Amino acid sequence: MKGLALFVLPLAIALGAVAQKKKDVVVGDQSAISYEQGKALYDKDKYNEAIAYFEESIKSNASEDCLYYLGLSYRYTSQPEKAIAALKRLEKVNPNYWA
Repeated sequence: MKGLALFVLPLAIALGAVAQKKKDVVVGDQSAISYEQGKALYDKDKYNEAIAYFEESIKSNASEDCLYYLGLSYRYTSQPEKAIAALKRLEKVNPNYWA
């Protein structure tokens, strides 16, 4: 019985740590989740829907790829001024993005 307890206790602790880490990723990284949802819609040519997710994502984290796909989504929805603004913002974040 003691051997079983020595096996179960560390397993329970490890599973609890994994569950906590997964919870932290889901709750703490909404920006990444929004980006992934936007990118999935972009890949399906649903640019108007993707824009909402990209905009949500950049509220807390203006990632380079998010700004890039936001700019392209605006371009494909005939919003050139917003496309240019997003791509200029990308250039400020990383001037070497296209290098």
